[in-house]
Amino acid sequence: MDPWSELESMAGLALRAADHSEEEYQPTPDEIKRWQNLFNYTKSEAVEQIRQQKKNSADVHLGQGCRISDLYWEEIRAEKEAQGHDRDSYEHYCSSMSTRPEGTTTATNPKTTFPTKNTYYLIKLDGPLSSAETIRVAGGLPTLPPTFSGTSNLEDGEDSDRVDNEQASFCRVDNATKDKILEWLATTTTTTTTTTTTVSTGGGWRPTIVKDSAASKDLSQTTPYPTLGLDTTLPQNRLNGDSRDQALLQPGQDEYPVWYFFYGTLADPTVLRRLFDITSDDDPNAIVYHPAKLHGSGDIRLATWGNGKYNALVDFTADLSRKDGKNTPLAGKAYLVMDRAQEDALRYYETDQYEVVRCLIELEDGKELVRGLTFRFIGAVDS
Repeated sequence: MDPWSELESMAGLALRAADHSEEEYQPTPDEIKRWQNLFNYTKSEAVEQIRQQKKNSADVHLGQGCRISDLYWEEIRAEKEAQGHDRDSYEHYCSSMSTRPEGTTTATNPKTTFPTKNTYYLIKLDGPLSSAETIRVAGGLPTLPPTFSGTSNLEDGEDSDRVDNEQASFCRVDNATKDKILEWLATTTTTTTTTTTTVSTGGGWRPTIVKDSAASKDLSQTTPYPTLGLDTTLPQNRLNGDSRDQALLQPGQDEYPVWYFFYGTLADPTVLRRLFDITSDDDPNAIVYHPAKLHGSGDIRLATWGNGKYNALVDFTADLSRKDGKNTPLAGKAYLVMDRAQEDALRYYETDQYEVVRCLIELEDGKELVRGLTFRFIGAVDS
């Protein structure tokens, strides 16, 4: 799979969002019934929440709610529809998990906390934000942010007066930078020159922003953070200048090939074949797994989320301790990810409910230890 195709799809979503009607949405009786059954809403609550979800989906410039990628929705669609969801209701479910303040609870799961996560956005280069350099200045960044290109492809029923295949470029920034840029826009008046005229903008100009739904990957090059099951703030886990330091900093942010540990659906070769766009005509041995387990699994556990429906790899805490007080080693599969293209496909599959973290992988019944990566769940687990 081309890793930028997913970003291009998101960019196209952002370009089309401005054409959506702002008329108040009228939910159908089936929609209302679905939301009442899924979330125990009253009829009026269901109508209000459905309208808000529709608004969030269209109003992507504010980065509201949770937008899952097209690729991920196609992977999970049959499963979620069997559970009674459509795409809007599932995005609403994900949003309710990801936007709660840290430490808040729910009535059905009083011990569940919602850890803070860093969310990323794609900002269209347009108007007063016409270059990556302007994004850097407005967001107070030390270096230029990464830039991606996208195409708007009109679908059946959309505005036929618009130009199809509109090209646009986007910069990727984190949530804090996005907020700084919006503040900069609200207080700055800039002059934008086009081929025909010079326009003064700013002071309320609204940019196009779409949420980046990939699992985050931010591996520090000066500390072991983030490492599965390791609290890097503790003195004994900090770098101290000895020979162990270099090992704790591996793998690096852009190091390939790199070992990954899989414990769920990614351990299924048919899933990887779809993600990596490997057809049946290709080498039948193109996907090679190695039996593996996580070394030092006493500091982690495999919990569940979604009322027991899904597995979630998380760090061990007192609230997540097993009833028998023991943590058995976690078995799974190790896979050597060859390049960024493969890794990006994996990150978009897992979505921003997960993050990429360092880990120590035990291969072939303890015959070899390798430092690699895995996906740690950062949403709310079941108690």
